[in-house]
Amino acid sequence: MRRLVFSLLLVCVLLPLASCVPGPSENEVTFWHAMGRWEDDLLAIIDEFNKLHPEMPVKAYNMSRYQALSQKIIAAVAAGQPPTISQAYESWTAEMMEGGIVECLQPYADGENGLSDFDWGDYRQVFLDECTYEGKLWSFPFNKSVRTLFYNRDLFAATGLDPDNPPRTWDELRDQCQQLTEDFDGDGTPDQWGISAKSSVTFFGNLLLQNGGNFFSDDGKVSTIDSPEGIEAMQYMWDLLGSRKIGYSTFDYAFQNEFKAGKVGMMESSSVSLSFLRGRIDFELGVAPLPGRKLDRAMIQGTNLVVFNKATDAQKRTAWEFIKFLTNTENATRWAMATGYAPVRKSCLAVPEMKVYMDAVPGLQESYDQLETAQCEPSNAAWFAGRKYLEEGAIQRVMRGSASPAEALRKTAAKINNEIESGF
Repeated sequence: MRRLVFSLLLVCVLLPLASCVPGPSENEVTFWHAMGRWEDDLLAIIDEFNKLHPEMPVKAYNMSRYQALSQKIIAAVAAGQPPTISQAYESWTAEMMEGGIVECLQPYADGENGLSDFDWGDYRQVFLDECTYEGKLWSFPFNKSVRTLFYNRDLFAATGLDPDNPPRTWDELRDQCQQLTEDFDGDGTPDQWGISAKSSVTFFGNLLLQNGGNFFSDDGKVSTIDSPEGIEAMQYMWDLLGSRKIGYSTFDYAFQNEFKAGKVGMMESSSVSLSFLRGRIDFELGVAPLPGRKLDRAMIQGTNLVVFNKATDAQKRTAWEFIKFLTNTENATRWAMATGYAPVRKSCLAVPEMKVYMDAVPGLQESYDQLETAQCEPSNAAWFAGRKYLEEGAIQRVMRGSASPAEALRKTAAKINNEIESGF
């Protein structure tokens, strides 16, 4: 709560409140989002909802980027003018819950116009789990993705690898990366790389979970990223990406361009990358689940939807109806096909158009099958700062060669534990 108050005051200083989008009138529901690339697809669904609810239409505001969205939310809350609905990462939701800012959605889900037994079983459990705190639903899954391995089938074939058998284990991934890496001009620097990816918490998190580790202890009171499993995972990440012998990482999305240019054999990224690759590559694309080790695990990403409790009762009821509409089978299928986000409902996979879409992308079904064993990021309030500590204090330092995996993770775990002990 203290961090939230500090954040509110800080943003009030840094962001003039005049730059904030006004809160909703009592006759509309405002929806703040950061779906810039897919705004037209989102607005098409909103327009259909508004035709059904002309008395209380949804008005969407595009914040373009998540960072801007988070800043606007904090400033709007400070001004007493939050939107009705917004996208939010779960670390944000945990903070806002502690501050008493967002509405618990469990009464709506259990109410007269709530979710049916079919609905509860149809939404992917990992997505619902991420939105649930102490047995109650506080947010709702929307634009969700799962980590995926994309590969260049043409380069596989040219290297003598079987395009129908992408790596399924860490050892196979390392071996195939070595075979794909080529220094054609002999200058000592590869001209063709085995793998590329973004140096991210998610990449490390996948390895951590696959190696049998976790971010926190079961009770959430201790950071466990510096466990032997975590140190081993970070060392493997360095071997793949940091050493720059068989692969490399970037701190932005430039790695996607190198993969599109045919200079990289494999790319670890979000399932959403499929929408960036379609129609932009001149090689045969392969899609596969992530290689595993002790466990097969892949992390989910993306935001969920929250409703702010300052809204009127009528706005809250309409917001709930909109959430159901946006994520019903028909619209969830449309959204997944247009964007590359994972379908939030199992029933989406039975829609004929979705079957055609899946058949056109071999391996996509197997990638989505990871959702059965996937895991979400931590949702406790300490992760709000802890995630940044891990990215900047450990991952970036290790990937730049300025710290060893053990040193970086131990220092970062200590900082996260201080957050927990401080009551955040």
